[in-house]
Amino acid sequence: QQLPSWAYDACVARWTKCLETWDTEDASEVERRMGFTETAYRLLFAFEDHFKDQEAPRLHTIMPSGKTENMNEPLKSGPGKGLIAYAYPQTLALDVDREMPGLAKMPFCWKREDGTWCVVQTWPTEYNDGWKAAFKPTDRNPNPDKFKPQAVEEFCQAMRKLFDIKGPLKDGLLKYGQRTSDNTLPVYEGTGAQLMALLRTNGAVRKEKDVER
Repeated sequence: QQLPSWAYDACVARWTKCLETWDTEDASEVERRMGFTETAYRLLFAFEDHFKDQEAPRLHTIMPSGKTENMNEPLKSGPGKGLIAYAYPQTLALDVDREMPGLAKMPFCWKREDGTWCVVQTWPTEYNDGWKAAFKPTDRNPNPDKFKPQAVEEFCQAMRKLFDIKGPLKDGLLKYGQRTSDNTLPVYEGTGAQLMALLRTNGAVRKEKDVER
């Protein structure tokens, strides 16, 4: 229902119509795809009870941005206890020497020979029957294209530092896991502006994605 002309400013009305037109055009550029199959690749260090006679090491989950979670969390030994990490190398997106020199003292960060700063982003997981059923772990690298050798070596180096391990890791501590899952829900592909325009103009999509206006 249109408002009478006296109830609004004509310039504002024209501007609003322009915004609606731009939103409609942006929303039309979004592509809708019917689901996808995702395979997640993870490295896991199953420390479990292997280091129960030494003081529990302290975990810091450090992200490439430098943000830290699980700060100073003690890693208690026990059946199924493990640490998990991504299967590709990660690099700190900051100048550690200048911005966060404290990171260099942790076993998860160090300067590589090329001058970049490695970060091993690792977090606790339960190495139980559920994880084994989902990820089907192996003791050998099944696919170096997915489990990058550099990431494997840096993860192993971090674990050696964290648990004060001399020499290579013992067989059975390092696991390679991959999990395939199907997402049957529609996926929308576009720029941020295009996706926001779609949500503003399409109530069905908002309802589908459970987005409150």
